[in-house]
Amino acid sequence: MPKLGWNYDPSKYKKDAPTTEYVLIPEGLHQVRIIKVEVMQAKSGKEMLAIRMVPLDYQEKTALTYFLVKDYENSDRTNQNVGRMFDCFDMMNWSSDARDDTDHWLGCWGGVEIIHKEREGKDGRKRLFAEIKRLLTQEEQIKAGSNITISKEDLEIPI
Repeated sequence: MPKLGWNYDPSKYKKDAPTTEYVLIPEGLHQVRIIKVEVMQAKSGKEMLAIRMVPLDYQEKTALTYFLVKDYENSDRTNQNVGRMFDCFDMMNWSSDARDDTDHWLGCWGGVEIIHKEREGKDGRKRLFAEIKRLLTQEEQIKAGSNITISKEDLEIPI
């Protein structure tokens, strides 16, 4: 069995100390970048992708996860959700091989609408959390223009 080996000092542990700095992303439209895609299993047992995204103006502070579930019973719904994902991140004109390889998704930019939901945190206290309400199509992102945190043309961050 592997050993931790981190030189833990129990005298420095403070039970009531906050574990991390918590940043609440404001509600509204935000430009996001995909940083990670994982295949997982939903509570329902269905296959899903957990797509981690960082809002451009909060890259160092927090990330959001969007869950794309494969609905075996309703392929129309799955196709609609996958199509919206490809539209949001401007992947509609990619080859099917490129779209199917989630490694190609990393670094792609798109737009999302973020809302706040109240739920219980890991510490047991209720607080607001930011979550992705919906992915914006390319057309919606163009219409939103300057209402999205930053436009793709303004980006100078290497992917």
